[in-house]
Amino acid sequence: MNEILNQEIYAKLLLASDIVILDTETTGLEDPEVCEITVIDSQGNVLLDSLVKPSKPVSVQAKLIHGITSEMLSTAPTWPEIHEDFIKATVGKTVLIYNAEFDEKAIDNTIKAAGLDSYPFRSECVMEMFAAYNGEENEYWGGYKWKNLVFAANSFGINPDGAHRAKSDCLMTLGVLKGMAGELDTPEPEKKVKSRNRNKP
Repeated sequence: MNEILNQEIYAKLLLASDIVILDTETTGLEDPEVCEITVIDSQGNVLLDSLVKPSKPVSVQAKLIHGITSEMLSTAPTWPEIHEDFIKATVGKTVLIYNAEFDEKAIDNTIKAAGLDSYPFRSECVMEMFAAYNGEENEYWGGYKWKNLVFAANSFGINPDGAHRAKSDCLMTLGVLKGMAGELDTPEPEKKVKSRNRNKP
């Protein structure tokens, strides 16, 4: 069975199960903390959408990508103020994330910085699913090349406007998942396009 069919079947199974989709924007690549978080369900309904005041400044590089400034965060809730909402939105769910490793690290750092107990949750990485679906081999590392979310969205004809804000990225991730499941009337992903770095602020 080829990887496109494998990922199509898996995407269909995920969409039929109890999932939510999560995205964060963060303070940067080094020891990131969350400065914005969104969680939506499989229908695109928003379960949580909030700026978050981190314990550290947002890096200049991160500001250039997502546009979230210190001024915007000055009146935002801290993580302890939204922690229960986060648990309520994700408890008992499979949490789908584009680049799950990075977002999980940012959430864990933020929870620790707030002095709260770790909150483990089950996650699946949509970026790794799309890499297999797209099928471009990574000749250096082996496996498949990771592609950024805008690349994946464009592959399915999804409008990437608003990229690098948490709600827009959640909706794009949902669109990519539906695209892999064959639920979008769009062309299959293009091949042989240069890969970009997995990391994101």
